[in-house]
Amino acid sequence: MFNFSNWGIIALICGLIGLPIAGIIEDRKGAPSIGAIVAGMGIVFVVLVLVRFLMIQLNII
Repeated sequence: MFNFSNWGIIALICGLIGLPIAGIIEDRKGAPSIGAIVAGMGIVFVVLVLVRFLMIQLNII
């Protein structure tokens, strides 16, 4: 159904880019809250999905 290696890579990218975004959302020195981390990862995931959709639409892949 899904290629888990691709989803694992996507999750890793979301985590790596989402954590700094979570820090920006919280804008404080303490550890970011779970909600901020989820929001950061969600933003990155939506961007990745949009990029992939556009690449498919433009026949880049």
